[in-house]
Amino acid sequence: MISKLYYGPISGLPGSTADPINGVPARSVEREEERPGRFDRAVSGENAAEVKRCWESGSVFDPSCGGGRSTHGGHRAKEHGWVVISFITPMRRFVPETVERMRAMLPTGYEFIVVTAPGGAAHAKNIGAAAAKGEVLVFVDDDVHLVADWAWDDWLRRDWQFAIAELYWPAPAINTFMMRTEATLLNVLTSVFRYKMFMTGFAAVRRPAFEEVGGYNESVVFEEHGITLDFYRRRFRGARLPVRVQVLRRWHGWSPSNDATSRGKEHPPPKPEEVTVLRT
Repeated sequence: MISKLYYGPISGLPGSTADPINGVPARSVEREEERPGRFDRAVSGENAAEVKRCWESGSVFDPSCGGGRSTHGGHRAKEHGWVVISFITPMRRFVPETVERMRAMLPTGYEFIVVTAPGGAAHAKNIGAAAAKGEVLVFVDDDVHLVADWAWDDWLRRDWQFAIAELYWPAPAINTFMMRTEATLLNVLTSVFRYKMFMTGFAAVRRPAFEEVGGYNESVVFEEHGITLDFYRRRFRGARLPVRVQVLRRWHGWSPSNDATSRGKEHPPPKPEEVTVLRT
């Protein structure tokens, strides 16, 4: 996957002035120029033909694809000792204000990948996962506000392969009867019946588990239900982490006509400008 790396402020909005790891001066997304031949370090990036073949083969999880996920993702994170967790957000289009809001609510010092590629949410999430370096992948929607203490050191010591938020509730602007009802039903499902629905308002998964199920199923309408069932079929252990999700936009994902679905859409390889790698 060809991708540019961006660090620091976006389009003049507040942010750091340098990459804290490599000391690279921050660059604005709008001013970034195309640099042929530079690949995202999350993928093996040895040559363009190899990356192109991975996507055209129809399986970004193919181990022969340069080891972009298993070999170069988790192991490289350990070698450099800084990217352990990757936050991944699909967006219809890159909105600097939204991206900066999300960076501000996430814990600092982690990888944050924004994917604007067409083809539905499941396709975009799989693209983000393929580009990620982290050993833990965290999928976060762009229409939520997360409240948490971000005690990842403690959370990662717990025995789980995938994890979800402990609570969902609607923001005041969308606090309708229907939204309260849907949020309550979801909370009852996860807390009372202990069913770990992998809802991507906030959903974390360790890379080996994500790869074993083949990522999100791009041929179903409800990809979140599908991957949850895949986890349970393999008897993966789920957990509820102390993260609370305030929903900022009405849910439409329960409808069979859900326009965010990847089902029935084309899934082309991502373009360089459709995968943006940031730091929180």
